Amino acid sequence: MIYYVNGKPIDITTNRKCFDKGSEGKVYKIEDKVYKLYYQSWLTEMEKTLESRHKRLLEINTQQVGLPNDLIYDQQHHYAGYVSDYVKQTANKNKGITRMPSKHFIRNLNILQRDFQLLAENCILTRDVCFDNYIYDEETKTMYVIDPGRFITKHNLQKEDYQYKNQVHLNHFIEELLYLDFAGDNPIFFFIPNKKAQNIIKKINDKKKDKTYGEFFEQVLPNYTNVADYVIKEIIKKR
Repeated sequence: MIYYVNGKPIDITTNRKCFDKGSEGKVYKIEDKVYKLYYQSWLTEMEKTLESRHKRLLEINTQQVGLPNDLIYDQQHHYAGYVSDYVKQTANKNKGITRMPSKHFIRNLNILQRDFQLLAENCILTRDVCFDNYIYDEETKTMYVIDPGRFITKHNLQKEDYQYKNQVHLNHFIEELLYLDFAGDNPIFFFIPNKKAQNIIKKINDKKKDKTYGEFFEQVLPNYTNVADYVIKEIIKKR
């Protein structure tokens, strides 16, 4: 089917198997771009709202939060979705950030921290930041947040509110990724039950206090190979 991106026609063969899909729409990959097309049910209800939200995101230059870089329109000039850069996904999906070398983990946390605060400075509230919208490229040791379709601007919020809420969302996201490793996705922690995994997160937060995860791990990880090494020696106390 013919759509238009930046005024130019592009044939997105929607009758073939899509690259990915979710509750909002389907994603098609063409060369180094992905094209998210919303279901008609979403567009009927939210077309103008989605279009205005995503236009705002075009103006923001994040490094590891995959924002739209173009908008997609159908042949009747109605908003249909957005284009973003393709992010390579590791074959075993997204497991094992606790084994990522410390310097790479710290780098990722600091870049994501800057990205989330940049969004806050532009009055963008992050939403739906979770494991389902996360990709880890093991080759480049890079953590990406994808699918920003539900990011929103709320006119009753002050900039400080955006900063606080985006920080909370980033904290929860990092905790979710750590928990998945501690709860058994990582063979190193295979025999740790869910309750103990939650306890590890709590102990890390007790040590972290009011620091960001980037600040905390930048302080404690240089003497350890990775997060797993730190947790085993300082939290679980197995040497």
